[in-house]
Amino acid sequence: MQFYKKISTASGITHNIVYGAEQDSIDVSRPRYRTETNLMTRQVTTFIGGEQYPNKTFLDTETVRTAYYFNNRLN
Repeated sequence: MQFYKKISTASGITHNIVYGAEQDSIDVSRPRYRTETNLMTRQVTTFIGGEQYPNKTFLDTETVRTAYYFNNRLN
């Protein structure tokens, strides 16, 4: 959301004011999927190198960012 306001003073200075806010949110889920197939028996496994798949390198994350801004340009 953004707003604009123009103010002129008695001394002849003009203020062009822009102000507002914004908010972003993101949910991140990054599972890793991996399988290994034995070429002799055609058996598929998800237990590889001591790890059971699917698994996650990082936990699920929810991020919320909020910003406010104000700008005054003088003419």
